[in-house]
Amino acid sequence: MKKRYWNTNSEIKQTERLLHERKELIDQAENYLQYREYHKAYKQTKPKKQEDYAERYRTELALYDRAERYLKEHLGSDTKLRPKAWKAEVADLTAQKDRLYREMRSLKEEVAEAETVKRCVETVLTDRTIPPTEQRKEKSKTHDVSL
Repeated sequence: MKKRYWNTNSEIKQTERLLHERKELIDQAENYLQYREYHKAYKQTKPKKQEDYAERYRTELALYDRAERYLKEHLGSDTKLRPKAWKAEVADLTAQKDRLYREMRSLKEEVAEAETVKRCVETVLTDRTIPPTEQRKEKSKTHDVSL
């Protein structure tokens, strides 16, 4: 049970990592698409006016550049943006994560029950291995200590 619990826990971590990566990819793709027009306009302005344009739209251009670098780094040779497919994957991963959390909670409860049964069995076995006279001595010692 503990092994299944730890395997489920590692699956959850892996799913959450992948989920985080896909969400970041979606965010950067949306920034790229949203601010692409600012970048095109910047490239089309005359060199003398580019500095003024860059100053006026500094934030938008910075977000575009960051998104472009991120996408180049994480997409590699696949340069096609697929935000719809990524959103569907995020939905699937979220459902998988929820299922794994439910499974982990039930495993945690099972492990707790098994540990309780184990402790009870160990107590019973320990009581049987100690002779009855020693059990009385131990009980009287605990009684004397509590006074």
